[in-house]
Amino acid sequence: MTRVAALIAVVALAAWFASGAWVRRSQSSSLPALPERASTLAPVWDAMAAADAQARSQPASAAAVGALGKAYQAALLSSLAERVYAVAERLEPADPQWPYYRALLFAERGNHVAADEALRRVTSLDASHALAWLHLADLRLKDGRSDDAHSAYRRAAAAPQPQPFMIGGKVARRGLAVSSYAEAGVQRLVQESDGELSGQGRQPTAYVPPADPWVDDVVARSQHPDLLLKHAALAARGGDQAWREFLVRRALAVSPRGFDVLLEAASMLQASGRHSEAVEYLRQAEAVAPDDHHTLVEQGKSLTELGRLDEAEQVLRRAIRVRDAVAEYNLGVVLDRQDRWDEARTHYQRALAIDPFHARSLNNLASGLDRRGQSDTVLGLYQRALRASPDLAEAHSNFGTALINRRRFSEAIGALEQAVALDPRAADAQNNLGIALAQVGRIVEARRAFEQALQLAPRHANARRNLEALTLTP
Repeated sequence: MTRVAALIAVVALAAWFASGAWVRRSQSSSLPALPERASTLAPVWDAMAAADAQARSQPASAAAVGALGKAYQAALLSSLAERVYAVAERLEPADPQWPYYRALLFAERGNHVAADEALRRVTSLDASHALAWLHLADLRLKDGRSDDAHSAYRRAAAAPQPQPFMIGGKVARRGLAVSSYAEAGVQRLVQESDGELSGQGRQPTAYVPPADPWVDDVVARSQHPDLLLKHAALAARGGDQAWREFLVRRALAVSPRGFDVLLEAASMLQASGRHSEAVEYLRQAEAVAPDDHHTLVEQGKSLTELGRLDEAEQVLRRAIRVRDAVAEYNLGVVLDRQDRWDEARTHYQRALAIDPFHARSLNNLASGLDRRGQSDTVLGLYQRALRASPDLAEAHSNFGTALINRRRFSEAIGALEQAVALDPRAADAQNNLGIALAQVGRIVEARRAFEQALQLAPRHANARRNLEALTLTP
């Protein structure tokens, strides 16, 4: 090579470096290969392919590369997502979201050391990141580092609440404040240090993670039914109906004949009282899996709520071909509502033969017997129901009513107060509480209970008569 040619080559190489092309090629080559199309669902692969093409066309853009990481995470490809987030973090080291996503993926795979390191990176970049502090505290609590956990919980409690994630300006995430989770963590540490964390006498409750705008961003773009249904279930547990519906509708768009998707759509609609729509999805699910007894039971429940009792009975008679207490109980309810007590009683008893602790069957059997004066074992049945399900408000209410009928007013007050505490909108329980209170001379409280019953149900004739009678009492 001549000296001139060599000089030209050096200049060209310098220009190539100066242009940043070497950086783009280097970063692009560090991105993992796109998975085979046949190995995943078509909508999921299409989303990944589009994100991959964008990232490779802008390999120096942390946003474009990070979006590919989110596409992999949304596709439940955690290992690929973590590798891509690492590239995004190298491109933009000052952005805390990339180490944050990596931390969540590490924690998901049980790598607490790597997760702790990544979260410390987040808090060094953003000392007011409430969720990073909360996750750090939870990790340290699991690893037995109580002092470090306590400090991190305090930092989480003091940090500002993150802005909720929104979709289309309409659906905003709901949930408890991060500080509530942090204070609960501190309280748990205090109880553990005092040796008080036994859990005795308390019903376990399912954990609902805090709303996380960065996680929600990944979930909202997902095309994977499994991820969408997982987060829909979490939303249901946390009472976030709008977010649940958004995720279920998205899952339906991706997998309109997916059996689990159809069942979740029906469950969502049942929870919001939209039973006609629920029945349609349950019938579609039945077409996918004929004679699945769970689908039939849920159809029967919604048809019962709609008052379509003949249809409900037909469906539930098919459901009880499988030995199942829930199916027997629901058929009993349908027959009970048609005043076919002897048949209803048989199915309640069959439910209890399958599951002796089926609280609703115990409650309905006791209620039906008590109304007909057929048994002296009613109180025992209610007590069994309440031992099986202490949070069943209806059983507390019916037990209280049965105690009133036996003139055991002080005990009735306790049962009815519990019923009202569990279901503050139960007008009948409020009315019966007023009756019991009046019988023991607690007139002011009785009046308040009757007024509350009328506020909940303005046409409640018994509560109105009871209030008027109380007002006329000298």
